Amino acid sequence: MASKQEAHSSLPGTPESYWIATTPESHYPIQAEDVEVDVAIIGGA
Repeated sequence: MASKQEAHSSLPGTPESYWIATTPESHYPIQAEDVEVDVAIIGGA
């Protein structure tokens, strides 16, 4: 992962959040069916 200084200096000319620029891309499977829940936690570390 790039350091904060490296990531900041390599951002494109259009605005992009630091988080998006430095977080590895994820490859989770697509939700195959509908689900019903009372609480949903999206994201995490």
